[in-house]
Amino acid sequence: MAKNKPTERMIKTSIDLTSDQYQYLKIKALERKMRGEDPSFVTILRELIEEDRKKWKEKQK
Repeated sequence: MAKNKPTERMIKTSIDLTSDQYQYLKIKALERKMRGEDPSFVTILRELIEEDRKKWKEKQK
């Protein structure tokens, strides 16, 4: 996944998750932890957003 550039400005925000969404992220975090990767929810969400943005941009072409 794309890493953020140091010059990119980040915006702090909060989100509400359903129980199902929370469990999904929890499972993904545990899978990553077992592989020795970064298990943070924020990292997982950021990567999912970037993946979706990539697909969205491809559809726009």
